[in-house]
Amino acid sequence: MDIYATEKEQLDQIKKWWGEYGKAIILGLVLGLGGLFGYRYWESTRLAEGQNASLNYEHLLGVASTGAREEAIDAGNAIIVGYPKSTYAKLSALILAKLAVDVRNLDEAKARLQWVIDNSDAGKIKPVAQKRLVQIYLAENNFEDAASLLTQVEPAFENQFSELRGDVFLAQGKLELARAKYKKALEEAQQRGDPGEYIQLKIDNLNISGQ
Repeated sequence: MDIYATEKEQLDQIKKWWGEYGKAIILGLVLGLGGLFGYRYWESTRLAEGQNASLNYEHLLGVASTGAREEAIDAGNAIIVGYPKSTYAKLSALILAKLAVDVRNLDEAKARLQWVIDNSDAGKIKPVAQKRLVQIYLAENNFEDAASLLTQVEPAFENQFSELRGDVFLAQGKLELARAKYKKALEEAQQRGDPGEYIQLKIDNLNISGQ
């Protein structure tokens, strides 16, 4: 401002500059502060929702462990409806699927597991749902859907499905493929420190039968 000869000229220039840019500065501050407070509100809301979902899930685990099936279903549905994108919703659906299997309501169980699969990104929960759904398909002798679902498994979790793939091949009468998958599953189990006795039994049964 030292290019202006007098204080009045400096003041006039400041007024002119403020008239041109002052509103924009205030608006920017308002928007900036609004965004900051909005973000903090969103963060606090998200944290509160997560805490509520966690408490509700603990309640679900509690009532499910006591055998209070109807109360557990109500609690699980409340989590799924209230927090559908949360991990707790997927875990709740897995529990509700187990409750459905316990009373042989396989259609309900399949619907629950398919919901988990459809609403899960790559991670540890999705393959759990896939494995349980394949097991239900096998129990129903629905080998086509079982095999189809196995093609959707993420490569990172492929090793978890070797035994189950063997079961599907065995059900389809593809005995050599079944034996190969069982052997692979046995190796993977032993690498984890598990003797894999049940898998070895499946291999032995194939050998004893001469198949």
